[in-house]
Amino acid sequence: MIDISVKEAEELISTEKDLLILDVRTHEEYVDGHLENSKLIPLGKLPLDIDELYGLEDTPILVYCRSGGRSYQASLILENNGFRKIYNMLGGYTKWEQHLGNK
Repeated sequence: MIDISVKEAEELISTEKDLLILDVRTHEEYVDGHLENSKLIPLGKLPLDIDELYGLEDTPILVYCRSGGRSYQASLILENNGFRKIYNMLGGYTKWEQHLGNK
């Protein structure tokens, strides 16, 4: 797992065509706003739904939540299940919105 800033995440999204963006917040949080083209698997369901990601073990995965805590936990779950290119977005969606607002 590699921790990256929202600026680095933005660069990764624009340059990595095979990137999977994984949102591990709740459905309600996702509905309120999310990164474009992100896949929602709430942290509590990730261990049960990990099979949805099988075959993507070598695909770069950007993981985010609201502020960074759940995405860190999700990144560890992914690592423990054989995923190798995991990017944990520090500060989460909250920081992402601040970053976009400052552009």
